[in-house]
This record gives sequence, structure tokens and C-alpha cells, in this order.
Amino acid sequence: MQADHALVIADYERICNCGFRCMIITSMTAKNPIRRYARCKRFDKPRGCNFFEWVDDSLYNRVRSSVVGLMLKNETLLAKNEERMKQLKEWEIAEENLSRIKQKNLSLKMKVKACHNRERPVIWTMLTFVVNVAAGYVLNSVTRM
Repeated sequence: MQADHALVIADYERICNCGFRCMIITSMTAKNPIRRYARCKRFDKPRGCNFFEWVDDSLYNRVRSSVVGLMLKNETLLAKNEERMKQLKEWEIAEENLSRIKQKNLSLKMKVKACHNRERPVIWTMLTFVVNVAAGYVLNSVTRM
């Protein structure tokens, strides 16, 4: 059994083949959820006796199935949470991009305004010139008549 998938509950009164009191452990694996077993303290270690025995006759199937259901639901919720975290990251990136675009847009507006302010006197001068030339043309036309 893997240590991260097992829960040590208490000492068990059985003595293993190498003389140690056995531990009672609850399995938390998907294959054997909430199953209790006794094992030697030196299980899977050099010179250990590898004593192993299921001792979960006092757990009810209803409790076991409820826990299995909760474990599956937890896995589903973890997967949904991971997906939502990815989506949140994508939204944060999109928000950063939008902020950069807004900043660039503001910069371009300022450049257009500056250009407009710089060109306005030239446009007015040209317009005045055109009007004066046109007025002079009309005035010359009227005086020739």
C-alpha cells in the first residue's frame, strides 16, 4: 500500500511472524477504499515478514459506497476546479491584452489630436488663402463686367 493512500488508525492486537504488534490501516485507494487491514510494521522492508491481513468486517458496504461516491465527486470537483483555474488564467491574459490595447488606443488618440492641433493653423491658412483667391477672382470678374 502507498503511504499517501492509507490511514493508520490504531495498533492491532495481532502479532506478526517477526514478533511485532501489527498496525491497523485503512486503505484509501480507489481499488480498496475504506478497507482496513493489518500489516507488519516492517512490511515491504528488508527482513520484514510482509504479514498482511484484511480486517474490515466491521465496516458496512453502505458507508464504503458513500465514501467511494464522495471520493469520485471530489475527483470531479478537482477536475472542474482545474478547468476553471485555466479559464481564469485565460481571462486574466485577455484582460491584460485589453488593457494594453486600451493604452495603445489612448496613445494613438493623443497623437491624432497633436497632429490635428499642429495641422489646424496650416489648414486655416490654406483655407483663408483659397477664400481670398476666390474672392479676388470674383472681385476681378465683377469689376470687368
